[in-house]
Amino acid sequence: MIKPTLNLVLLFVLILQIIACADTHPTIDKNGRENFLSFYEKFGTDSLFQMRRIEFPMIGTNPNGSDERFFWTEENWVLQRKIDENNEDIQIQPILDMGDLVRVRLVIQQKFMVENLYSLINDKWFLTEYSGLHDIEYFKKGKK
Repeated sequence: MIKPTLNLVLLFVLILQIIACADTHPTIDKNGRENFLSFYEKFGTDSLFQMRRIEFPMIGTNPNGSDERFFWTEENWVLQRKIDENNEDIQIQPILDMGDLVRVRLVIQQKFMVENLYSLINDKWFLTEYSGLHDIEYFKKGKK
């Protein structure tokens, strides 16, 4: 049996790191714009990509429930993760595509909701508004 040399082992580790860190980009549509669904997939699975694609400071509703103006920053942002499609407690409402603006609403346990607004800036999608977690009645009352 031949023992692998240290150089071969290091080369193998380096190749694995390159593969693991490969920067897969969201696909581009026929108009040269980033495809929203491929962007959304990467946004929920790649934390560095997510942080680069948020317009900080980002307006949102105050997590303490007050009506005071609130801005999300890099320091107070909590990373969002891809929704497990098998999780019956969380449903994604139909995505509302308004051209250069997309609204995504997540309903949690049929009691709470999170609303994200994504804007197309220079043909790339960015999260530009995040509601935070509120009961569904908050959205029905038009507090936005």
